[in-house]
Amino acid sequence: MRVLSCAAGFAILASVTQSTFAQPGLTGLGFFSGGSTSEAYAISADGSTVTGASTTSIAVANGQYRAFKWTRSGGMLMLPALAGANTSSGHALNADGSVIVGESTTLIGFQTPYRAIRWSGGTQDLGVVPGNGGVGSGTANESRASALSSDGSVMAGNCNFPSFGSRACRWTASGWLDIGALEPGAFSSSTTGISGSGSIIVGWSQSSLSSTRAVRWVNSAIQDLGVLTGASSSTANAISGDGSTICGISQVGSNRISFLYTDAGGMVAMSGIPAAHLFEPEHMNRDGTTIVGAGFDASINTNRALVWTSAAGLMDLNTLLPSLGVDLSGWFLRDATSVSDDGLTIVGTGVHNGVVEGFVATIPSPLPASALGLASLFALRRRRN
Repeated sequence: MRVLSCAAGFAILASVTQSTFAQPGLTGLGFFSGGSTSEAYAISADGSTVTGASTTSIAVANGQYRAFKWTRSGGMLMLPALAGANTSSGHALNADGSVIVGESTTLIGFQTPYRAIRWSGGTQDLGVVPGNGGVGSGTANESRASALSSDGSVMAGNCNFPSFGSRACRWTASGWLDIGALEPGAFSSSTTGISGSGSIIVGWSQSSLSSTRAVRWVNSAIQDLGVLTGASSSTANAISGDGSTICGISQVGSNRISFLYTDAGGMVAMSGIPAAHLFEPEHMNRDGTTIVGAGFDASINTNRALVWTSAAGLMDLNTLLPSLGVDLSGWFLRDATSVSDDGLTIVGTGVHNGVVEGFVATIPSPLPASALGLASLFALRRRRN
């Protein structure tokens, strides 16, 4: 683990005095009328718009949650579901929040398969990859959206085949393209993130060796990113907006270790993570210096919302925000799901007065001395273990 030197600490503190802080704060997203829970899944790169799902009083069969678009000025706006659908959720946005993608159930006979859906001046059912997707194992029956390029023209997603499961796919105005797995044939693969340009997609792929590997598709050509030393498998969870950095998890024995991948350095364990502390990264900012996610806390049997920065290491939002003067009375933040390009605005889901609710939090940049103190505390704990 890298520990900040005195010189590095002074340099960061000096930069603090020359910078204008964002005002720290936390806002609950609320619910639709008659609803009682909400979850935030993604924020636009500019930090203006959030999407996710909320329960609602609308009388629909077998489910009552619907996708939303949230802004500070407009609050929570319900996004239309497909005709006859009972559920929908938003999963990704373009840079300014004008395009949102997600999924909605759709009624086909007695089944309710999911369809990827796009909201941009209307509601578009994106269908499924045509034919058999080139894998020779039947026809896809579902599609889901996972990430969206900055201009909203390229979407990373997955189509499901009943005979073997998920297949990584790419959607553009021309339709779906199966971008494949590491080996030909009916092997599963899945997408989790996309670069701002839309030219790089990350995720995972299975192989005949029954090993899951973190992969990157560059213009739809697949690349195996490998595993950490001594690891048996890996998955890529997210990619920075500029495409330079990938993060994920690699399985080393019984331990799940978070990693960073760059072309220059390859795959390395993420620094600033305390020993035996699991960090599941979920999303990165534009340059890869801020990563958000969650870690399981066995002492309370639930997840905690976490943020990692290249300067301060891993921090618990439940500790960091109060150290910045934010009142978290009644809140416990359990998952951080997405971060804006500048790393200042984080969204996720917490428990507020006993009720599950999405939130949007603001942190200053660079983080003040109190955050560096938290990093030092983590470092001391690791050295004692």
